[in-house]
Amino acid sequence: MNYLHDRLCSLICLGFYSIFQGDVEKDARKSAFFYDEAATFLNECDKINPEHPLLWVSKGVLIMARNKMLRERHVYESARAHFLFVLERYLDFTPALIGQAEALALNAINFGFSDKGKAQSCYILGKIYHCQANFDDAYAYYFQTTRFDADFVAAHFGLAQLYFQKKDFTSAISALELCLDLCPNQPASLKLISFLYTSNLKDRKKAIKAMKSLLSMDPNDLDTMLQLASLVEQSIAEDAVALYEKSVSILNSSIAPIPIEVLNNFAVLIMEKDPQKALSLLQEAKGSPSLEASDLRIASIEYSIARALEMLGKFQEAIEIYKALIASNSSKQLLSHVRLGLIAMELSDKASSDYFKDAIGLKEACKEAWAGLALLHLRSKAVTLARKTFERILSKIDKHDLFSLLSLGNIHLIIAKHEKRNSQNTWEASLGRAIEFFQKCLMLDSNNYFAVNGLAIAISMKGPTFLAGCKDAFLAIRQEEPGFIDAWINLAHIYVEEQHFAAAQGIYEHCWKKLSTEKIEFQAAGRPLGDREKIISDLMLYIAKSFYLTGKAVKDGTAFLKSIEWLQTINPSTQDEKLILSFNEAIARQEYSACVLQKDINSQSFADVKCALDNLDKAALMLEHLCISIGEKHSASPATSSLQVDTKIARQRIKYCHSLKASAQKQYEQHLDKERQRKESEEQYAKAMAEAELKREEERRLFGEAKKKEEQQIEELRRATRERLAECQAKWKIESQNEEICIKKKKSKKRLRVSLSDEEDSQHEAQSDHEDQTGHQEETNQMDIRGQAHRIGNVSSENPVESNEDDEQSHTKDMSMHTQHGRDAHNSLSEMEQDYKATDAKHDDNPAIGNDLEMSMQ
Repeated sequence: MNYLHDRLCSLICLGFYSIFQGDVEKDARKSAFFYDEAATFLNECDKINPEHPLLWVSKGVLIMARNKMLRERHVYESARAHFLFVLERYLDFTPALIGQAEALALNAINFGFSDKGKAQSCYILGKIYHCQANFDDAYAYYFQTTRFDADFVAAHFGLAQLYFQKKDFTSAISALELCLDLCPNQPASLKLISFLYTSNLKDRKKAIKAMKSLLSMDPNDLDTMLQLASLVEQSIAEDAVALYEKSVSILNSSIAPIPIEVLNNFAVLIMEKDPQKALSLLQEAKGSPSLEASDLRIASIEYSIARALEMLGKFQEAIEIYKALIASNSSKQLLSHVRLGLIAMELSDKASSDYFKDAIGLKEACKEAWAGLALLHLRSKAVTLARKTFERILSKIDKHDLFSLLSLGNIHLIIAKHEKRNSQNTWEASLGRAIEFFQKCLMLDSNNYFAVNGLAIAISMKGPTFLAGCKDAFLAIRQEEPGFIDAWINLAHIYVEEQHFAAAQGIYEHCWKKLSTEKIEFQAAGRPLGDREKIISDLMLYIAKSFYLTGKAVKDGTAFLKSIEWLQTINPSTQDEKLILSFNEAIARQEYSACVLQKDINSQSFADVKCALDNLDKAALMLEHLCISIGEKHSASPATSSLQVDTKIARQRIKYCHSLKASAQKQYEQHLDKERQRKESEEQYAKAMAEAELKREEERRLFGEAKKKEEQQIEELRRATRERLAECQAKWKIESQNEEICIKKKKSKKRLRVSLSDEEDSQHEAQSDHEDQTGHQEETNQMDIRGQAHRIGNVSSENPVESNEDDEQSHTKDMSMHTQHGRDAHNSLSEMEQDYKATDAKHDDNPAIGNDLEMSMQ
């Protein structure tokens, strides 16, 4: 069986080979011969195993190949039948699937009526041949697809893939750009075109744009994220840091380990702003299990760890790592020598030059070592040697070295600054050379803000007419690179030149706070590592100068005092700096005194004049001490160029102090007189106020006593009134009771008169009337209405035997009048009480009313 199976496979292979030769052959007769030969091989296979799937596929392919010349529909149907026979038995038989698809596609191309359908069929055939690595046929069918349908995106992408396979990158980019025009957000096209753009420096921006589009569609696309980070890490470091940080976060959440390159690149990018985090990342990379002992990447990681330790100020640990790298002869041996030299220079170690020379011994063309020597010359103020060293780097090692070009530009700026007073020609030549070097830097790197900053400084030195353009340049640098301290300081210098002192002070103080409080490392071109303290001292000096100029401009003594405060906070590192600061402080004190003394005496205060006198004394002493110190140090010459202080000027200032002091003394005496007069007037005023206060106190005492007496009188009046009211109320109550008794007696007498005889009634009635009259007369004698009651009694006595009706009416009238008088008495008492209350209220407002009331009551 194995023999027959091998024979079958061999015959099928021969059949396929004959079909291939027939396809390649251009002569129709020879093609027909090869096809017949293939049919012979396949017929032999029928004798061995007529149901073998590859045999049926081979027959279908042979039928299709023969039909390329005949182009008859039934032939394609026959080929498709062969493929279907296989697929009915083997559903996933790939050759049969491909063959069936090819048969259908060819049938659609040859006999279809729609260009869209033909385009789709051509694309299917192109894809089939592309998968089979038949790139020529694939290209032909892809191209044919675009002829049927120019907007067929997949066909253009297939052509781009084929161009990429042939390394025809220009054509591939054109095809992909056409794909993106038709379908802007196609991920496959964006990925491929971003890769092609990356290989060309001119198309970096396009690559970044394409990758950002991919990330906008899939923010967690790790491959694109890392590619974009590596692409922008040199130009847009902040974006690269964000991308690396997100990539590390995604990788940490997954099982896959973080690539060492990702950790190393991420650490290098954040090293300046966060060296501690960079150190942690590098240590994680060093401990990666994928890192073997012989791995060359270990040296790079160790070097980066040493740089992080160096940034953290752990110089001893960094030195040990650098020395270990040197001992191991690693790839970082040369750079380790350079770093050791820079650390030694930072620590003021004289061995720094030896390290640089060792690096040069290993490699003569080591520009980093030569640059370190040049920086060492600059630190020792050997400007000429530094300039020649940088020129040697440009002439013999690298004529496009940006650091050397920038440093030479800065050196020529320094020379121009010092030569401006001495030689106009030298100043112009040095300034021109500085501009030339900065322009060369910008030609090599148009985004180099160090060069833009230096160029703006050089142009601003030409005169005030160039300040506006320079200010725009500094503003642009600050916008693009907020951490570049030089741009901030130079912008403040421009504001000072424009006499916008408040704006300048704000910028100076902002930079000073950032450096001294927040401990942020600002970048500085051509400066040593630990230049922070020098920059802080310079900033405090700039702030003091801005306040000094403010005081000069607006004649404000407070500004001079602030200038003195800032000068006193500066900690000089050398004796020369101390003398210069002393001179500046003396001048500020003198100007403050002059500003105060120039004011009108009425606008001065005694304290200001006294402070001016004290400052004049201190300024004179400081200037005298300065002259003595300079004379001792430079006995041969009274002037010293290193200090930039002329003793002649200092002595003139001393004389000026004495003249100001004489004027100040006169004003001081005038202020003393004014102060004496002011104190006397204040004492007199205080005495008068005290006497007035005593008088007011006596008046308040007398008034209080009078008021207390009046209150006592009013209280007695109130008590007497309440007693009278109580008596009246008691009398009224008795009268009311008597009235009720009389009414009851009247009713009882009336009932008795009905039952008794007329005589008895008359006698009894007369006797009762007599008793009533007698009792009534006694009651009315107690009231003020006695007259009326007496008359009623007389009438009753004179007519004792009137009719019952007259007697009853008389008594009823008598009782009603009696009740009315009782009410009148009660009302009069109520009115009396109300009048009393009203009078009492008025008395509270006017004590005299109370006295009148008391008199009237008496």
